[in-house]
Amino acid sequence: MRAMRILGLFLLCAVAVSAQTNKGGISGTVVDPNGAVVPGATVTITNVGTNKSLTLTTSDSGSYTANSLEPVVYNVLVEVKGFKKELVRNVKVDTATTATVNVTLEPGTVAEQVVVTAEAPLINTESGTPSQTITERQIVEMPLNNRSVLDLVMTAPGVTGVAGSEDPELDSGDIPAPGFNVNVNGGRAGSTSILADGASNTGVGLGRAVVTFSPDTIQEFTVLRSNFSAEFGQTGGGVVSTITANWTVAAACIAMAIASGLCGLGQGRATASATEALARNPAAGGAIQTALILGLALIESLALYTLLIVFIKVK
Repeated sequence: MRAMRILGLFLLCAVAVSAQTNKGGISGTVVDPNGAVVPGATVTITNVGTNKSLTLTTSDSGSYTANSLEPVVYNVLVEVKGFKKELVRNVKVDTATTATVNVTLEPGTVAEQVVVTAEAPLINTESGTPSQTITERQIVEMPLNNRSVLDLVMTAPGVTGVAGSEDPELDSGDIPAPGFNVNVNGGRAGSTSILADGASNTGVGLGRAVVTFSPDTIQEFTVLRSNFSAEFGQTGGGVVSTITANWTVAAACIAMAIASGLCGLGQGRATASATEALARNPAAGGAIQTALILGLALIESLALYTLLIVFIKVK
């Protein structure tokens, strides 16, 4: 009986952890020029970086919703018979946020296409949760005293306190406690929930960040201040939801850099490869930059190693 209770407790903990997510979504309504809804339209949502697609159909009310999307950039294509296809480019999905993409179709044939570029809305009409997303550009370009992205949490509205540090010389407390003294919307110290890729990164005994991330390892993060959905119901303060960098793309950059060096193409080709990867996947900029540095360092190491072998053989 005791074993069954322990097993039940573990299952409940597993459900609680899996319920939290760092992913976002895209939703919207498809209408005609008169404002009438268009049911049965095909909506294709494509990840710009990976080219992976998700296909949906608008409901009787002309609406569609795509959940559990990675916080990256997407293209949204809407098509239905009797109207021109409409392609909305560069729709950015933020961490734990739903982007709104409403589409007005123009009469015409499916062979015709209208292309528009998405603009970030001033107000999020899909959620009543006040939030602030710290982008990769901010993470890379803002000066950080101890190279901890938690410092940038303090730039969000409604956040006070001290970010903290792993370095005892920089932390103001008795023991290093990054994230512990961050107060979101008036919440007490230690009440902020810190997530990493949807999993809890908050200490149990002390509500601090278990792992602190450097700017090179983070794609972006979002600070949720209040009125969360039920999945974030385990916090008495705010939520800091972090997305780690896309190292799949970065690993490909390292491989391209090494291959360029082995083929004698040198640093120019490696840099060009990284630039091409960044154009396809702008959300992985920090990881690509780090991968390029590692790749070029490996190229130089291989070149030095080759010269050393030649020298030994000559001797």
